[in-house]
Amino acid sequence: MDPAFLQSCHLVVNRVSKRFVANGESLWAVRDLTLCARPGEFAAVVGPSGCGKSTLLAMLAGFEPVTEGSITLEGRPVAGPGPDRGVAFQEDALFPWLTVAGNVGYGLRLQGRSRAAAREEALRVLNLVGLEEFADYYPAQLSGGMRQRVALARLLANRPRALLMDEPFGALDALTRMEMQQLLLEVWTKLNVTVLFVTHDVEEAIFLADRVYVLTARPGRVLRRVEVDLPRPRTPDTYTDPALTELRHEVLALLLEARNPSYVPEVVYPY
Repeated sequence: MDPAFLQSCHLVVNRVSKRFVANGESLWAVRDLTLCARPGEFAAVVGPSGCGKSTLLAMLAGFEPVTEGSITLEGRPVAGPGPDRGVAFQEDALFPWLTVAGNVGYGLRLQGRSRAAAREEALRVLNLVGLEEFADYYPAQLSGGMRQRVALARLLANRPRALLMDEPFGALDALTRMEMQQLLLEVWTKLNVTVLFVTHDVEEAIFLADRVYVLTARPGRVLRRVEVDLPRPRTPDTYTDPALTELRHEVLALLLEARNPSYVPEVVYPY
């Protein structure tokens, strides 16, 4: 990889492969996969079902070790979970016995922050996502969209350098999903945090991201990187922009091509 290009990247997945072994047989989830996100960039990943998108996110989060290759954040190897990376899944995974503020401040308490300091930071980020007045509610008293806001606030409380998101809005209704997309973009703009967003929704990927990586069928490799030049800020009207429709057709065509499991990209580093 070009050293000058490496220096411009914040999050780097460099020729990563992941192999699982079960019943004496090997299965490669991803193979020789390379992608990156520059500081403050919003990158999205799409691909056929089973192509290794979630496995990629688990390796980025440090939950799974790589079999081959390397992953770095700000030049430092990712060797395990850490507060420099906030991870969001489709399920909000809130603790039902803790209040909203308690959930948001939970990680800070684990780091040794006092109860008062953790609550102060929790209220700061709850204000950022528009839920400060619900600080003393419990998760069961909130709607699905509000719970996802709390989950996002919990990530932000640790002030991560990168957000890793695995279809966090997949279970929401269309209107709530759009509202959460808008909120995420607003927060991302304010905090200038790097985001890697995994989704099966092509329109969502294009609406949110600066660039979209399309993966092949398993073992996942990068088939193509698609630059998204839609103007920001993005609003619901962006969905009717002819440029988004054109990009959607391009990415869908790539996904049809990506379903061929025998396809091997000619370009290892699709920059």
